Amino acid sequence: MNVDLKAHRCPDATILMKRIIAGVSSCECSYDKVTISTIEPSLERNTKEAIVLLGLPLSVVNVERIDITEQHRTTWQDDFDEEDYGDVSIISNITIQRNKG
Repeated sequence: MNVDLKAHRCPDATILMKRIIAGVSSCECSYDKVTISTIEPSLERNTKEAIVLLGLPLSVVNVERIDITEQHRTTWQDDFDEEDYGDVSIISNITIQRNKG
């Protein structure tokens, strides 16, 4: 499953990430892996910390970084202020997986 946080920045990005990882860690979730796409530079660190602090049976298994394109900016301009995304140039795709066993 892929979840795009679009141009959400902290604290919204962290709040959304915590909801996502709580859902993936629950036994009721049918997905054992999720990729979160975010422009928030601190979200990789925050995700790893949240997994440890909340004692969730999850691991960050991959982080892929891609450049933000003009197409991304055009998509975000109706829902976000340019100040939300104007100072970043990278999208991080953070893949989280439920631990086996």
